[in-house]
Amino acid sequence: MLSITTKDIENLLGFQVTNQCKELIENFSLQYHSLSDGERDQAVIECIDKLLSNVSQVGSHRQEVWENGWNENLQNFILTKEYEDLIPKYFEKQSAIDCVARWNNNFIKTKTENFIYKIFTLFVDCIITKFINEEFDNIYEFGCGTGYNLVRFSKYYEKMSFIGLDWAKSSQEIIRFISEQNIVKNIDSHNFNYFDIDSKYEIKPNSAVITCCSLEQIGDSFKDVVDYWVSKKPKLCINFENENSIFDDSSLLDKLSIEYAKKRKYLDGFYSYLKELESKNLIQIIYQKRLYSGNIFHEAYPVFVWKVL
Repeated sequence: MLSITTKDIENLLGFQVTNQCKELIENFSLQYHSLSDGERDQAVIECIDKLLSNVSQVGSHRQEVWENGWNENLQNFILTKEYEDLIPKYFEKQSAIDCVARWNNNFIKTKTENFIYKIFTLFVDCIITKFINEEFDNIYEFGCGTGYNLVRFSKYYEKMSFIGLDWAKSSQEIIRFISEQNIVKNIDSHNFNYFDIDSKYEIKPNSAVITCCSLEQIGDSFKDVVDYWVSKKPKLCINFENENSIFDDSSLLDKLSIEYAKKRKYLDGFYSYLKELESKNLIQIIYQKRLYSGNIFHEAYPVFVWKVL
């Protein structure tokens, strides 16, 4: 049995994590086994079978799917008021012990329940608490879904305001309920559609903008929202998003991830566009890192930290 330690996380990220995140690593107890050669072959075959199947593709046509998904979370959360009912249902498909996941550029077999959800939120929280301090006044999460990230962030920043934006009205209903129940103080929501950007919507001064795998859902239609952020000049932007260009297509696992992202028509070209904007002295890229984790099909969590100049 192998375990992911604080040292593992810090070596990958290149910085020391906060004491709160060290506690999170300990509490999550992320354990796994390496795969045998036969098990690895079966994982590769499963990825190939997925690539040969009919899978849904991202785009504006899927708004109703997300509306219904967040509404399911809403109905459950109204009954329980438990954080667990804010966790997106797509994590349930990969929550069982012994599911195959990606870690450290290998396939692994998980020995901790909800391994993929836990390692994703662990990386998010480590990076958020590294780059956002108490000098910020607001965190805006675009494509916030159920607001589950904002609820976690509120534990780190008691004096900060949180704004969740999403194209699904059920997302705003969830955040309204969170606010009404005083689960999080200073939380608000706004309907924001990546495919029909409201350029009049203002981002308050001294704010951070966050996305967690929401840009991937708009494929190659990302430039308008990036340009919008540049025009609104937030203090910092942090994006956890797919980016094929940072993968090595001579590596089997990377190649499978690239092809899966192409099959789903996920976000691609984002990093290249950030570098283009940086070359024009419009932004500065502060930090970029592969996180070498994800589900069997896809390494979904590269992170990009940048600021508007």
